[in-house]
Amino acid sequence: MKSVALLGRWTQRIQLAVLEVWQAELGREGITLYVEERFWEAWSQVRGAPVELPAFSRFSEVPSPLFAFVMGGDGAFLDAVRMVAPREVPLVGVHAGRLGFLTEVPQEDLLSATQALLAGHYLIEERALLSIVTDPEVFPPSEAFALNEVTFSKAVTAEMILLDVYLNGELINTYWADGLIVATPTGSTAYSLACGGPILTPRCRNFLLTPMAPHSLTVRA
Repeated sequence: MKSVALLGRWTQRIQLAVLEVWQAELGREGITLYVEERFWEAWSQVRGAPVELPAFSRFSEVPSPLFAFVMGGDGAFLDAVRMVAPREVPLVGVHAGRLGFLTEVPQEDLLSATQALLAGHYLIEERALLSIVTDPEVFPPSEAFALNEVTFSKAVTAEMILLDVYLNGELINTYWADGLIVATPTGSTAYSLACGGPILTPRCRNFLLTPMAPHSLTVRA
């Protein structure tokens, strides 16, 4: 069975007519559309989502998805990455939010873009991810992915914090600052940039260490 998934954040910018035509076309192609639970509920409240569409709360519930479409802005895309990344399914961003650097497909082009994807007329652009694994003796056990950045920041206190950064077991620097941002090339234009970090091209195989308000004249990103 062929299937695609739809995730995102419901906004007033979403064009219902486009969404309904797209869903009908997928059905004619014999492709089942699986809708993320929260998106399905929001769709239902506005007009009533088609009852035959299966909803999912975990991406593992979608059988063999060809693509995962994300409708919304960049925030919705970042949320979707954390859900979809473990299965390595191609993500397609459909712009229906405020910021759309990652959601590049205009809503009015959703149908034609889908037809091109199904015909194999596309290129996959791979982006670096950060994998976060915490020490259970220090933090609650957790494992997650980040497309933009991971931030280490102080708690509610006026004091700065001391951060020792190691690479492959070797100390590379010590930061005395309000915090530290570890950013991917994709995230270099987000929080890291606002804190004075440089911009990297998306395909660059590097990560950034950007200190937040460092107490040093020589320590910069």
